[in-house]
Amino acid sequence: MKKGFLLMVGFVAAGALTACGGGETSGEDSYNIGVVQYADHPSLDQATEGLKQR
Repeated sequence: MKKGFLLMVGFVAAGALTACGGGETSGEDSYNIGVVQYADHPSLDQATEGLKQR
């Protein structure tokens, strides 16, 4: 049981590290950011729009 758990933890750790692999960049930092907004509300809409503009 303990051996299986450690093996599973190892696979999860290996998957997390490979998901962070770097790709080629054009010299400047770029980020992809996702926004999840569950409800429409004027202040939330303004915050999301401000984030997009920035």
